[in-house]
Amino acid sequence: MTRNRRFKSLVRARAAKTGESYSTALSHLRKIVLTNEGECSSVPSLRIAVAQSPLFNSLSDRSGLTQHGERLRNLMRAARGADAKLIQFPETSLFQPEKRALSASGPKEIGPADWSRVDWSALQAEFEKIRAEAQHLGLWTVIGLPYRDDGSTRPFNSLFVISADGKITIRYDERMLSYTKTSFLYARGNRPQTFDISGLRFACALGTESHYSEIAMDYEGRDVDCLLVSTTGGTSERQRAFEAEIIGHSASLAFWTTLSVHAFSGQMARSLIAAPHGHVAAIADSNASPSLIFADLTETLSDPARIWRRQIRADLHHHPFNVNVDGHTPRPLK
Repeated sequence: MTRNRRFKSLVRARAAKTGESYSTALSHLRKIVLTNEGECSSVPSLRIAVAQSPLFNSLSDRSGLTQHGERLRNLMRAARGADAKLIQFPETSLFQPEKRALSASGPKEIGPADWSRVDWSALQAEFEKIRAEAQHLGLWTVIGLPYRDDGSTRPFNSLFVISADGKITIRYDERMLSYTKTSFLYARGNRPQTFDISGLRFACALGTESHYSEIAMDYEGRDVDCLLVSTTGGTSERQRAFEAEIIGHSASLAFWTTLSVHAFSGQMARSLIAAPHGHVAAIADSNASPSLIFADLTETLSDPARIWRRQIRADLHHHPFNVNVDGHTPRPLK
């Protein structure tokens, strides 16, 4: 506790001297912590880039896919040029399946997807170029695309994590699918996925999974420092909820969260990076132009608020609230 009080005093002193908010001063000073001996030691820190990248959804345009892949690789080069060690792309960033174009009974009616319409060989070839570029740049790359197992009728909606040496480290398959995805498009994933870089632990989520606090809370229990959420976004006002949810997870769980969305006209949600306790470290502009945002991430397991909230949750697990539910009548569904 002495260490925590001393550190908080340093944060307050910096904020008073510079006029910064407490959160901003904290983000600067958390890169260095005080040891019990009063000496300084470095906290693990990693620069990441979060993309707001263009959307590609043509089923048969091979040259268009090649051009799109090159745009993504240009963003990778820009991220590495800004000293980022990891870049995150949106959901289905390499290829965005369009439900009406894939519908076997469409396009006027949305029905089961005919995945034979997808040029899987062209998609795989472009993905291999992304892997080669990740290896060339030494850049961890998180990229979304459909993945089909041999013999499966439906693909997964997946995020691939490519390491700095070009190897596939993990594949995360979306678990909490929307009604349309469940009914017509994808198979459902069944496991969480985490990976470590330079002492920091990352987790993956996709699509509408920011709506489910269970996903974020499960990852908090797995000691993650940052939850990477990739989605497509959209043009309705409801899409703004994604931003609020991402910030809310970082505020309540005291770890970093990110949101990566596509760049297109009318897009409502924006790519963002939220620091622990809900401070927005970076946010993209609301326009259709591809862009990158950056932040220097630090570890979060030693955060006093995170430690205390874990203790409270553990206490609640062993000693649940004593709630009198006598006479409770469930509301009927309409």
